[in-house]
Amino acid sequence: MDTVTKPRTPAADERAAGTGQGGAENPDRSVRRRRRPRRRVILSLVAAGLLLLLAAYCVLLSVLLTSAQKASAAGDQQEAIAAARWFERLSPFERHKGPFNVGTAEAFDRNYDRARPELERALELTPVADECAVRMNLAYVHEKEAEAFRDADDTEQANTSFDAARTVLSEAPEECRPQGGGQDQAMDEAEERVDSSQEEMNNPGQGSGGEEGSGEGSGEGGETGTEPGDNGGEEPGGDGPGGESGTGESGGSPGEGPGGVGDEKREELRQRQQDSQQRQDEENSRDSGAGYAEKPW
Repeated sequence: MDTVTKPRTPAADERAAGTGQGGAENPDRSVRRRRRPRRRVILSLVAAGLLLLLAAYCVLLSVLLTSAQKASAAGDQQEAIAAARWFERLSPFERHKGPFNVGTAEAFDRNYDRARPELERALELTPVADECAVRMNLAYVHEKEAEAFRDADDTEQANTSFDAARTVLSEAPEECRPQGGGQDQAMDEAEERVDSSQEEMNNPGQGSGGEEGSGEGSGEGGETGTEPGDNGGEEPGGDGPGGESGTGESGGSPGEGPGGVGDEKREELRQRQQDSQQRQDEENSRDSGAGYAEKPW
């Protein structure tokens, strides 16, 4: 007698393909199920690794910036410049901080020709709220360059630099110098100092008058004259842009007019000014609370 074989349905074929002999699970499917948890673990490890790298990156940037500031305060300007350069290379954010620290360190070292372009670039990149600190240091650099031109008898270039310093200060936005605040007062004093120095240069013996102590034309300064640097003790750099252009003992443009001091006296006064400036620079290098305008970060 012939045996009747029932035709197999598609569902039965699928069940047969999914199980082995005795109803065992297909090995391929079992492997795929084991791989799913592994993928989740791997993704979690990758995410954790990326977070750790990001945290280390942020810590590195903070260390570089702090190192630049501490080195500058300690008087090691080259180390400060190197740290600030690395910060600038590695950080895509807060782009103004790198050139600001470089320019400030160069100014501390009296490399004003290198400080100026760095601070100008920082001013282009800085947010409005931080502009005043950058402007104070940039104006100081312009002022020191003006004094160098003045001492070299290049009045035209000196006036250009004095005008640049005044413009940098006067264009500061109100957001960073609220009226009546400490920053506003410091910038007002800097503007007055620039005006006084420029007026004294262009009108020797007239700009200082009796209030500054012109020594009645003797060029040695009256009793009310200020010592070099007293006219700007709180300006960027600590020595005061008015340090070399102070009107006290050097008042009335020494050597000009009747009774003016000779070359020997002029050199003596200039040396005293430089010594005073150097001492104040060293003191402010050790004291992070003085010297340059406080960094905005």
